[in-house]
Amino acid sequence: MPDLFNQDEESAVQPQVIDLGQGAFHIKHLAPSQLFRLLVDHVTACAPLRQMMTPMGHPMKVSNTNCGQYGWVSDRSGYRYCAIDPISKRPWPCIPAEFLQLHKYACELVGLPVFTPDACLINHYKIGHSMGKH
Repeated sequence: MPDLFNQDEESAVQPQVIDLGQGAFHIKHLAPSQLFRLLVDHVTACAPLRQMMTPMGHPMKVSNTNCGQYGWVSDRSGYRYCAIDPISKRPWPCIPAEFLQLHKYACELVGLPVFTPDACLINHYKIGHSMGKH
């Protein structure tokens, strides 16, 4: 993820904001990669990555997990947000404070009002896999 994460932990690479239009932005070099990899590892230790099923009964190419009050899930019943991890039957892990700080910084960079997110979806893409634009 060379676009999102700053690969050179020692340099002070400034984030680059690209306005994609209609309220969508791409922010390059937003976060230090080493710290956020550790945080993602912590979340995935609590709620492991999994390949969910689409409503059509096909496994998704991308594996994912969640943290926060709600998590995005998919199965034969459809796509939805759920307060309980369907695998562990427990609430999703909390969003790490560093993720919330990054969220606040990203909002400030693009001029959006800061809000408290209630869900954080973590996607894991293998080389060559994607979900398409959405």
